[in-house]
Amino acid sequence: MKRFVLALALTLGAATLAHADVWTVTGKDSPVSFVATGKPGFLKIRGEGAQLSGDAKLEGDVLDGTFKVALAPLKTGIDLRDEHMKEKYLDVAKYPTATLTIAGLKVGAGEKDYDFDGKLTLKDVEKPVKGTLHLALDQASGKATGNAVFTVKITDYPSIGVPSHLGITVAESVEVTVKFVTEKAAGVAAK
Repeated sequence: MKRFVLALALTLGAATLAHADVWTVTGKDSPVSFVATGKPGFLKIRGEGAQLSGDAKLEGDVLDGTFKVALAPLKTGIDLRDEHMKEKYLDVAKYPTATLTIAGLKVGAGEKDYDFDGKLTLKDVEKPVKGTLHLALDQASGKATGNAVFTVKITDYPSIGVPSHLGITVAESVEVTVKFVTEKAAGVAAK
């Protein structure tokens, strides 16, 4: 009988460790924005209006996720600048989304800050990015909230080019901020 109980406990423990929860981003509560500094440095270009979508898999304390942002809704507050950003530099008609992939990030329950390494795909070019993640993870309620901040080096994406207009050039680094709300997919476990 003891062997049966021990075998059952080991089997249940292994099944629990193999279980992965899927967390889905709720787009309406997950805005994406950016700040680009112009040269001369007093000019700050702020973009907003995009929403994050995607899923994260949490297996034990390891988080893997793929997140997408539709680029067309981004707005900077000046129509001509938006037109140049979307048509000339980002070419959103051909490349409508940017994708951030994070793999193997160790996280814990509660509210904590983490450094992360990811991969950003923009105009079909994938480059590494580093950032910080503030995460409030509540397994009991099935919700996670937080924000991530990372820097995109424009010169890593040669097909974009460094934006310039009327003597004002954007610095090569753009800071991206993502706020997010996720919900655990009910009854869904990743395999």
